[in-house]
Amino acid sequence: RRVHRGGPQSRSALTAATGLNRSTIGALVAELVECGLVEEGEPEATGSAGRPSPLVRASTDHVVAAAVDIGTKWLTVAIGGIGGTLVTRVHRETNNDGRPYEETIAELCDLLDEVVGDLLPTQHLFAVGIAAPGVVRAHDGFVHFAPNLGWREVNLGADLAAHLGDDIEVFVANEAHLGARAEHLRGAGAGVEDLIYLSSEIGVGGGTIIAGRLQLGADGYSGEIGHIPVNTGPDATSCRCGSVGCLEAETGALALLALTGHQHTDHLSDAVRGIIATAAAGDEDVQRSLHEIGVRLGRGLAGMVNLLNPRRIVLGGYFADAFEFLAAGIDAELAQHTLSPSRSGVTIVPAALQEDSALLGALEIALEPLLLDPARSPAAAA
Repeated sequence: RRVHRGGPQSRSALTAATGLNRSTIGALVAELVECGLVEEGEPEATGSAGRPSPLVRASTDHVVAAAVDIGTKWLTVAIGGIGGTLVTRVHRETNNDGRPYEETIAELCDLLDEVVGDLLPTQHLFAVGIAAPGVVRAHDGFVHFAPNLGWREVNLGADLAAHLGDDIEVFVANEAHLGARAEHLRGAGAGVEDLIYLSSEIGVGGGTIIAGRLQLGADGYSGEIGHIPVNTGPDATSCRCGSVGCLEAETGALALLALTGHQHTDHLSDAVRGIIATAAAGDEDVQRSLHEIGVRLGRGLAGMVNLLNPRRIVLGGYFADAFEFLAAGIDAELAQHTLSPSRSGVTIVPAALQEDSALLGALEIALEPLLLDPARSPAAAA
């Protein structure tokens, strides 16, 4: 886990970090090499007397996992391994908004077969982690509701496991939960023990880290920040969840399109990028629209700051891309509606991992059983 999270480290550094003796570290590293999870490189030159300490680094030559991101307008499948690096990916723009569940899963299975078929002969697929934009039951990957896909009560984890076979475990989680996990481990929230993460596409999802731990709730349904009501007036926007005035409906990509006079399009990401580029070019009307999105977003975040007292708020998706135009509106709302001790201690930053936040989080959940028990490595069995 130390090599996975911290990158290449010498045996001597691992000895110092763990408190174990040199011979124990040597034996453990040898076992991990045998399991195909790490490799040893050239010794680290220290300039001091004695034999230099070999460098231990993660390896993806033998054991890998697949990470899947299911978006409203895309499917992405990537391959990665210990060390948290994505080494290959296949991305397909496809409209999953209202598409029959069976069609989306069939296409996803095709993409999985494609990336698995391209693995090297020495590589073994250990597990698959899936980021789904919906209300996901934590223990089995059952998706109760994914409003922006039109899914209700679908057994995503079991359906993909049936396609992949009994040897491959499948783990499914909410995409914003996974984004929060990845940003906390490797992104804009690294080193911060209390944070809120928001992602944005058509939907707005959220995840919270408290005392260094992702908060799932009793069944895994926590973090639905996008469905906090922020507008109860007569102009409140209808939300796909069935309510009105939700943060998602008021600040998501469709709200931005409406504020700037654009029509809903299958090429949503391109449209949003174009709007942000227009703002960057100096269009004051578009800048005002983005400022209004920031005000609405700040209204929702104010309650979260008062409730959870985070040290950092990380904004992903198009919120990250448009951060410079949203920040003033967010700050104004937080200044007006949050308690000053909590507000003074929180910073708001764009996500660092960009579109890979959910993918890297999906890779983490796929690898977690291997980090807990490296002896489960399929390379060791081979």
